Amino acid sequence: MRRDLYGQQAYNLPPVSATVTFGTRLCSLRRQRRWSQLQLGIRADMSANHIHYLEHSVGEPNLATLRRVATAFGITLSQLLEGVA
Repeated sequence: MRRDLYGQQAYNLPPVSATVTFGTRLCSLRRQRRWSQLQLGIRADMSANHIHYLEHSVGEPNLATLRRVATAFGITLSQLLEGVA
């Protein structure tokens, strides 16, 4: 049995994957383009409040919302959801 520095049993855990929430990904994409929530909302045909809620993970977006956001960014759904847990 292996022990760590503190004498505790050491476990081989799988590496933690670098995943983010959808809200974090959305905010990152928006900021890369230097868009405000209002500007993204206009492009995605939704309110700035809706963008705010999405970025703060209040509820979960449906497929129609995901499509509108991806279209606003000019990317595919798979690109939009890349790295999202």
